[in-house]
Amino acid sequence: MAGGRKVKCVTRDPRWRDMVIKYRYNFTQAVVDIFGMFPSHQQQQIIQSVQETGSRTTVTSGHGTGKSSLTAMLLLIFYDPVPDARVIIVANKIGQVKTGVFKYV
Repeated sequence: MAGGRKVKCVTRDPRWRDMVIKYRYNFTQAVVDIFGMFPSHQQQQIIQSVQETGSRTTVTSGHGTGKSSLTAMLLLIFYDPVPDARVIIVANKIGQVKTGVFKYV
């Protein structure tokens, strides 16, 4: 590790528990509070779907509708209360994920 610094775990942050309690079942509020985005009603439907346990949500829509940025936000929100989580993102080509979702992460 560079400079002898220890890797910090999010669960050791004193603010972590309060954030989990506040946002674990309210991803829409997390998107607004943390990222300053006010999701459209279609984006709210996506958010409500993905926050369900065991969700398998697919989204098909046109270009420039905010799918990639919303996906990146939801990834970060999901990883906060579940630090060991795994998320699978499927696309036709890996380049789509790299240039779409990951540029926002």
